[in-house]
Amino acid sequence: MLFPPMLRKQKGFRDEITLVAPERNEVVAISFWDRKEDAESYNREKYPEILKTLSKVVEGTPRVELFEVANSLRTRSPLKRPNQRDLPVQGEAYPLPGSQC
Repeated sequence: MLFPPMLRKQKGFRDEITLVAPERNEVVAISFWDRKEDAESYNREKYPEILKTLSKVVEGTPRVELFEVANSLRTRSPLKRPNQRDLPVQGEAYPLPGSQC
């Protein structure tokens, strides 16, 4: 997780998965939120601070996209409560210095 303390304090934040492709100098961070509004609030209020920190190690501006979880192979997913709509997912792609992205 790239920014654990800040994310854990955010309303509606559930989890983050960070994927690294060293051969392409690329990182993808996927965060899970209770509601789309929670993810959007984080994007407006806190994400600009994250971008300032990332600008020291990332080339360009990371892409942020919103998705809904359509399926999970986890039988007891901590990300989904019983009778709850699929959680919004926010994905960020970080092109690292020297990458082709």
